[in-house]
Amino acid sequence: MFLKTDEVKIFNDDCRNVFPQLKDIALVVTSPPYNQLGKRFPKNTSNHKISIHNFAAKARSAYFDDRDEKTYAEFITDCFVQCRECCNWDASLVVNHKCRWRKRQLLHPIDLIRTFEPSWYLRQEVIWARKGSTAFQAKMFAPSDERLYWCTANNYYPPKGQRTNNPTFCWNQEAAKFLSVWDVSQYERDSRNNHPCPMPEEIAKRLIIGLSKPGDVVLDPFMGSGVTLKVARDLGRKAIGIDTEKEYCELAKEILGL
Repeated sequence: MFLKTDEVKIFNDDCRNVFPQLKDIALVVTSPPYNQLGKRFPKNTSNHKISIHNFAAKARSAYFDDRDEKTYAEFITDCFVQCRECCNWDASLVVNHKCRWRKRQLLHPIDLIRTFEPSWYLRQEVIWARKGSTAFQAKMFAPSDERLYWCTANNYYPPKGQRTNNPTFCWNQEAAKFLSVWDVSQYERDSRNNHPCPMPEEIAKRLIIGLSKPGDVVLDPFMGSGVTLKVARDLGRKAIGIDTEKEYCELAKEILGL
C-alpha cells in the first residue's frame, strides 16, 4: 500500500491485484486509459499545434495506452468484471470514456460498456460537454464531448405490488437537477495538477452526490491525479485509489494535501 489514512487509501499496483483485498465498495468512479495515444501521435510538431504535442508527450510518458484494440477491450472488461467482486450488492459504477476512431471507423464506448454484463448493467449515459477540443485537424466536427456510463450491480426490478421508494441502487433525488448533459470545462483544475487529462472536480462531485451516501466507500481503480479521492473525502466519504504509476500516486498525495 502506498498510503493509508482514516479517510484515504492509495495502492500503487495493477487494480486487478488489489480488488481481492477490498470489500464494501459502494461506488466506483473512474476514467480508464482510452487506448488512443502512443505511436499514433507523431513526436514532431511540424504540422500540429505545440499544445497538442505537449499533451501527447505527457500522456505518452504516463501509461501504456497504445494496445491492439482487442487486447485493450479484454483488459478493460476484465478489470471491471473483477471489480464487481469487491462491491456491495447495490453498488454503482461510473466509467468516463469517449468515442474514438480507427481507420475512419467509429468505436463507440457503449459497445465496450455492454461487455461488463452480467457483472454490471447499464442504466444511463450522461454526456459531458467539455467546452473545447484537441481535434481541430481531424476533418470532422471537432469532438468536444465525453461520456459517463452509469451502471448498477444488479438489474432487479420488483414485481408490481412489491415496489417501494427504495430502488436496488443508491440514488439521491437531489442529483436529478444536474440533468443528463453536463456543461463542464475540461480546463478547470487544481494548479498543482499536471496530469494530461484529469477529471474535473465538478464531474466527480455530481456523481458522488447522486450515487453514494456520507460514510460510503468510493473507489477509483484508475486513479490518475486523485481527483475522485479528493472530492469523495471532501464530501464525507471514504476513498480508495489505485494506479500503476508511482508518479501519479505522488501527485494524488499532493492534491489530497497528505
